[in-house]
Amino acid sequence: MTDNQNDDTTAASAKRKLSASSSTGALLSSPSAKQILKKPKLSENIQNMGLEVPNFHFPLGERVRTARLIKDALDRHPGFPSFAFDAFTVMEHESTFLEYFDNWSKKTLQNVLDRDGSGFNIVHSLGDDAISHAQNLQNIATKCRTYASGWTLSSPNQLVITRPGCEYHWKDDLDLARIFEHAEISGFGNVHTQETEFNPNVRNAREIPASEFTVNPELITEIEQRWAAYFLPTSIKAVPYKIHLYGPGGQFHSHKDTPEKDLVGTFLVGLGDTTKPPGRFEIAGEHLSACCGSGIAFYTDVPHAVNTIEEGFRAVIAFKMFREQKATEATPANSWDELKLAIRDSLVALKPPFAIGLRHEYHIDVKEHSSFDHMLVEVARSLTSVDVHVIPVFVNSRCSTDIEDPEANGVWTDVFPLTETHLDFILGDKLALERDPSIQWLKNLGGNIPLFRMVRGDLWSENQVDGPGYTGNESRSWDEYSIYMHYAMVVVPKDGSVNVDTPGSA
Repeated sequence: MTDNQNDDTTAASAKRKLSASSSTGALLSSPSAKQILKKPKLSENIQNMGLEVPNFHFPLGERVRTARLIKDALDRHPGFPSFAFDAFTVMEHESTFLEYFDNWSKKTLQNVLDRDGSGFNIVHSLGDDAISHAQNLQNIATKCRTYASGWTLSSPNQLVITRPGCEYHWKDDLDLARIFEHAEISGFGNVHTQETEFNPNVRNAREIPASEFTVNPELITEIEQRWAAYFLPTSIKAVPYKIHLYGPGGQFHSHKDTPEKDLVGTFLVGLGDTTKPPGRFEIAGEHLSACCGSGIAFYTDVPHAVNTIEEGFRAVIAFKMFREQKATEATPANSWDELKLAIRDSLVALKPPFAIGLRHEYHIDVKEHSSFDHMLVEVARSLTSVDVHVIPVFVNSRCSTDIEDPEANGVWTDVFPLTETHLDFILGDKLALERDPSIQWLKNLGGNIPLFRMVRGDLWSENQVDGPGYTGNESRSWDEYSIYMHYAMVVVPKDGSVNVDTPGSA
């Protein structure tokens, strides 16, 4: 099972203008470019806007520790240079310009293309082969599961609930209406404010904490085995978290589960589902029920929702899936070999330095990654000719279009490093960047290198709304691990050299 989940991305750097070049036509005619550049809804919207297109920003997304202070500092200027630009994003933006101008005026389009500048020259100089190999990595990423379902768990589910009014023993009939009535009201974590909120328009649900119920050890063992058969990492520990209950009018907007140290995923075990319409749980476009014994598992950063219930009740036991504390875990032998070989072929074909925006999001201090990202980093670090760095990044991207002043047309796609040291700098330690030898390699890059993001979907947003990135299943404002970060894997030559003619250099 695979999905084309829309993920918020990492991405890119350096101010771009539409370019004049004979190579522009070659780029637009290449099959790989055409596949990347299609954004019909966006193009249609832009064409209907008239002369000027407002700036489109990638959602700022998540912050770390003192969230508001960091957000404000990044909005002003991070105070350190970007190190990469996202080739796919530049192509998407500038293709939109071309479509827009083409529909507006052939003469205007030619005037823009006749101007000197970077733009398509930069992306095209990467070569169709590089773009093709990066696209191949994207395709491999989509073959790795982000969720799995369809199980019926075989272990006896000896559930005992001790909460007053909700008392239940596994030999009795499970009265969902009665238990729902006496369970406590669920809140949700507003990542934007770092507070727990209670708003039935966002989340209308009840819950029972793990301190008020027990399950049998056999069920936990089976859950761990089921996870290991489908996901990376495989060394995992399932911990009972809560019983989630939804009744008439119940809902939970699309959200991601709040990250914490060593947490990699969630496993839901159904207790019963009488909801109408059925299949109220939604993940990656699939609608699933919570019938007794059913199982659903997913990584914590995968958006999911409970759509509004008109009638009936649903209940699940949620288990948190924690990575077992151990040495670095290699991908299990023989289980992912074909994908790893394909990843290796594409990485070897890409000329360093380059960066790859990871598919999943992680907390600030993650040491091991999940799914495709796990294999990608493992394979890259097996290459002897390069050094591999995996760092959190902040992405700032926007574009502007002005028919009357083609010189003002541009794409800004900056990728800023956001390591602990960079956060210390933002928070006021102005010598932090010079003291830390582990980040000095970034100085050689200077915004020059292409970054290829591994997620697909609509990246454009004028206004951030409640949903993935702003609504979590809980608030843990005291915990620096509780905020998602976008990550990039940066691959540089072993000798540390960087070609000054790298596409993207000023």
